[in-house]
Amino acid sequence: MLKKALVLSLCVLGFILIAAPTAVEYHPVFLNGKSLGQAVVLQGGIIAISVEDFSKAGGSSMTLQPNFQVQGNRFSTVLGPTEQKKIVSPAYKEAPAGTAPNQAALVPAVHKAEIKIAPGQIFRVQNAGQITGNLMTFNGKAYIPLSDVAKAFGGTLTINGGTLKAGEAIRLNFGGTPNSILIGL
Repeated sequence: MLKKALVLSLCVLGFILIAAPTAVEYHPVFLNGKSLGQAVVLQGGIIAISVEDFSKAGGSSMTLQPNFQVQGNRFSTVLGPTEQKKIVSPAYKEAPAGTAPNQAALVPAVHKAEIKIAPGQIFRVQNAGQITGNLMTFNGKAYIPLSDVAKAFGGTLTINGGTLKAGEAIRLNFGGTPNSILIGL
């Protein structure tokens, strides 16, 4: 009887140790001083941020519209429709033949794209392109490697001393370059 109780207790203990959730390391991520979301350290030491947090910071909804799209394990930006506004100063051109020399014909108003910022948006899509071809899934959510996010801003991810302490914040400071996919606000 004692032997059966010992075996049963060892089985229960083994099950608890196997089924216990593994410790996950989370880090707050800031872009130019504004909260981008929570990063998680995945297997292999890859630091990643959820697609959900990233798309919200980019002014998109849960459906990733209008700025982002997922295709397989690729996460890309798309240029959504933009609203147009008229430029105040009119442009003139040479008068057509048969009109008085001091008259000019008005050129149709020139349109320029207006940038709208969504609540909570801290960066915008500057160019269409692929952010990562390595989307990862963890606990049912899609994650983007933070190093790929840094490349999309035209920079690189460097961690102080090469290691992070548990809960330490990750601070990214990128404005974006003319050819970068994303630009910080």
